[in-house]
Amino acid sequence: VGAEALVRWNHPEYGFLPPGRFIPVFEQNGMIAEVDRCIWRKSCEILARWKEEGKDLFISVNISPRDFYLLDVIAEMNQLVKEFDIDPAKLRLEITETMMMGDTDAHLDILRKLQDAGFCIEMDDFGSGYSSLNLLREMPVDVLKIDMVFLRQAGRDARARTIVDEVITID
Repeated sequence: VGAEALVRWNHPEYGFLPPGRFIPVFEQNGMIAEVDRCIWRKSCEILARWKEEGKDLFISVNISPRDFYLLDVIAEMNQLVKEFDIDPAKLRLEITETMMMGDTDAHLDILRKLQDAGFCIEMDDFGSGYSSLNLLREMPVDVLKIDMVFLRQAGRDARARTIVDEVITID
């Protein structure tokens, strides 16, 4: 049904580096916006090719919390779907709950505008931070992706399993 765009780095000196080793550095120095823009563009190229091939698939892309400060995310996304002539719903925008720390109202406004423009908003790693049902009620989120660590705990812990079951039934 779809894919998720993930970035990895095969460094010439250090070999394979997982995102946890380099993404925080890019976020700190502001380079994350350029990395994300590159991933968004490549994902749109792939979506356009899939569309030509008659494949009805989506790609989920990450939006860093820093992107909201460094870029006009709404303009960037709208320009990309227009340039590549793709349905905005096929470019799913993935955020984390920690992104909502800080300028919550400003971020909510941007997310609502993106959702109104037809983009699907996904919350990744739900349950890994300080999940608030009140914040979840306010957020324009179409898809919750439950954190894998929490899902593993649900296999061994009845209380965690109950919470996962309840989150799944949220409408």
